[in-house]
Amino acid sequence: MIECCVGKTNILNISVMSILTSCLVVEFIHLLSSEANEICEKESKKTIAPEHIISALQVLLSLEIVYLSPDQRFQSLGFQSFIPEVQDVLKDHRQLQKVPKINHRRDGVR
Repeated sequence: MIECCVGKTNILNISVMSILTSCLVVEFIHLLSSEANEICEKESKKTIAPEHIISALQVLLSLEIVYLSPDQRFQSLGFQSFIPEVQDVLKDHRQLQKVPKINHRRDGVR
C-alpha cells in the first residue's frame, strides 16, 4: 500500500540513506575512539580522558576526511563544529562537578 502512494524508488532511497547514515555514525565513533585510544596509549594512560577525545577530534579534522555527497560533490564531515561544542560541554560539566551536592536526607538518618 505504501508503494502505490510513494513509489518503490522513494522507499528504497529512504532505506539506503538511513543505512548509510547509520554506518557513517558507527564509523565516526570507531574512528574517534581508535584515535583517542592511540593518544591515550602514547601518554601511557589507561583511561581515555575528555582531553583525549578533543585531541582525537583535532587529528580527525587535520585528516580532511571527506565524503561524496549524492550530488557528486566532496564534502567535509564537519568535525570543525564539534570541537568547540565538546569543549563547551566539558567546561559546563566540570563546573557542575564543583557544585556541592545537597544532602536530601532528613534528620541525618541513613
